[in-house]
Amino acid sequence: MAHVALELGGNDAFIVLKDADIDLAVEEVVWGRMYNTGQVCCASKRFIVEKEVLKDFETKVVERLKKLVVGNPLDKKTEIGALVTKAACDKAVQQIKTAVAQGGKILLGGKAEGAVVQPTVITNIPKTADVAKDEEIFAPVVSIIPCDNVDEAVEIANSSCYGLCGCVFTRDMNTAFKVCSKLECGGT
Repeated sequence: MAHVALELGGNDAFIVLKDADIDLAVEEVVWGRMYNTGQVCCASKRFIVEKEVLKDFETKVVERLKKLVVGNPLDKKTEIGALVTKAACDKAVQQIKTAVAQGGKILLGGKAEGAVVQPTVITNIPKTADVAKDEEIFAPVVSIIPCDNVDEAVEIANSSCYGLCGCVFTRDMNTAFKVCSKLECGGT
């Protein structure tokens, strides 16, 4: 038997509960979503955040993403470069527009130049929106879906048929294990 690693579609859930270390979660957004300009199959894509910490999370994510260097990937300082093709960029921009049309609100970015999508944060995405379920935006886009409690967070996370990976941010290990055991995904 040969060992293989498959690049599969995923719309991975990143759950932030009200007792989470928000600063740590925000730093993980950079690695978990912005790596390779958001073009990683097992990257976090749906950021499900309890309403009690939503504003703090939004503010800190926007502040952090504003610091990313967008530019030519041949420059070692560049952190966000072009998508794989102009067509991929156009698709991502259309998906951003759809998320807004379905109730989301852009806090940062939402625009593109050439094949470069600016780091984008969309919030207030309803759990019924395409991007909250099965629409995978393969670009540097943080799609924030508010929730009322941990049970609703798990419900939203499990509403996608593309559960490649998932994670939860909480300071309570018992809660972390309970949530992870309920997530319908390949890895937590």
